[in-house]
Amino acid sequence: MASRARNLALIGVAASIWGSSFVAIKLGLEGAPPVALLFLRFVVAAAASTILLRALGPLRLSVARHPLVLGLALTNTVGFVFQYEGLAETNSAVAALLANIGVVVVALLSVRLLGERISAMLAVAVALTFVGGSVLATKGDLAVLATPEFRGAVYIAIASVIWSAFVVLNKLALKRGVGTEAEITWAVLALSAVMVLPAVVVMEGVPTLSYPPVAWISILYTGVVCSSVSYLVYMVGLKGLSATVTAVVTVLEVIVAFVLTAIIFGIIVTGLAAVGAALVLLGILLAGAAQESARGHPDAPAGHGEPTLPGPIR
Repeated sequence: MASRARNLALIGVAASIWGSSFVAIKLGLEGAPPVALLFLRFVVAAAASTILLRALGPLRLSVARHPLVLGLALTNTVGFVFQYEGLAETNSAVAALLANIGVVVVALLSVRLLGERISAMLAVAVALTFVGGSVLATKGDLAVLATPEFRGAVYIAIASVIWSAFVVLNKLALKRGVGTEAEITWAVLALSAVMVLPAVVVMEGVPTLSYPPVAWISILYTGVVCSSVSYLVYMVGLKGLSATVTAVVTVLEVIVAFVLTAIIFGIIVTGLAAVGAALVLLGILLAGAAQESARGHPDAPAGHGEPTLPGPIR
């Protein structure tokens, strides 16, 4: 019981860190352009993961050359570019919620790949997420469609869909024994730093590095704590826990982002937007439950059977 409580606490810590990443990025965007901020984060994350993940075992360079890992790095890079561009135009609370709708997409893809019929629970989850996301992004006013804020919300949603492909590719890479979870994470972070460099040069020019302290704090925090340390905490906590705990992780991540956004930026989601947020959150939870129900082993500890990772490396 004590071990389970400790593992749940570790999962909660990891989820809280991921939730705080949206606010940290938003603060960093006050001092640096989006893609430059992302590039420097990946550089820091790659260096930190080389040190931290090496403690878990050897990191084979050959893993980084595998086509599936290259595909993972590409989807991770493109997804993060959309997230950072979207965060530049919308608030961190909305971004955290929309970034998690990929749970629903992954559930749909899993059903498709397994050749199964869509369950009633998953159908309801899709409907709730679509309706809730629309209400959250527009607040019931179609005039919002022409605003930068709506464009930012769309970018975040696109990033979430791209990350759903990341999750599926990741499961495939682990199933085929391409590398360990630590090796794949390390390779993806290192390759992402390389892949985002051309994007930052084309979109924003060569990074000057002369950014204010708030930008560098954001870079260091998201690179070291959010992309490297939280992954280790998550992996330790995941052992021996039911896979259904991922639904709890998702909820806590979003809640932390909402609370921090209210405290730091004074932004509180109210009215129709709050209704939309609640619908999306419910849809995410139902999609997670539908996935576990389809697997037929809701109480099986993670790490037994199909290997898992915490989705996109936030």
